[in-house]
Amino acid sequence: MTIHRSYLVHPPLALFRYEGRVDMAMLLEAFGAHRVDPAHVPGSDVFADLTDLTEAALDFEVLRHLLTDAAMHYRTPCETRLVFVAPTDLGYGVARMYQSMSAGLSAHERVEVLRDRTTALAALGLQPDLALWMARATPGRRQG
Repeated sequence: MTIHRSYLVHPPLALFRYEGRVDMAMLLEAFGAHRVDPAHVPGSDVFADLTDLTEAALDFEVLRHLLTDAAMHYRTPCETRLVFVAPTDLGYGVARMYQSMSAGLSAHERVEVLRDRTTALAALGLQPDLALWMARATPGRRQG
């Protein structure tokens, strides 16, 4: 029922944690808030944690619109990495759908879907102890 956003300063990283039931209105609201959040650093990597996702009420057309909008937003001279950690079948399916639908929309976004948090953190060049920070991160705030 919630999408939590947090930001890490060094290295710049946006963290999204999806909990409970997530629908398109929540995704659109979270992405809109992310784009204008002063803690957001354009071009920074994104870590999306779908561990606690229990239901995904998604509409194909709205998701495609969101992906197109995201592709326009993430057009930067540097590559942005979006890494999903999705240990459950539901989360993995949602993340793979995003990955498949986003292919070809942006030459600057690389999407990876992994089931293990440690492997997902390593994909971003981060240490496993960052999981502790993620558990304590204040939504919508920068963390040092």
